[in-house]
Amino acid sequence: LIISDAHLKTLHGGTQITLTHLRQNYWIVGGRIPVKSFILKCIICTRYRQKRAQQIMGQLP
Repeated sequence: LIISDAHLKTLHGGTQITLTHLRQNYWIVGGRIPVKSFILKCIICTRYRQKRAQQIMGQLP
């Protein structure tokens, strides 16, 4: 819940900015791993992290 709140307050920021926001008030032991796993599971962040597909050209005659 704390990580979720910090992630939303940083407007779906990355691992480092969310961890910095958390450490202003709390110290989470091994904090980078739980924050990173939460961000990887975030649906909104997953949507914007996707890569665009490359269009593959066919053989020219």
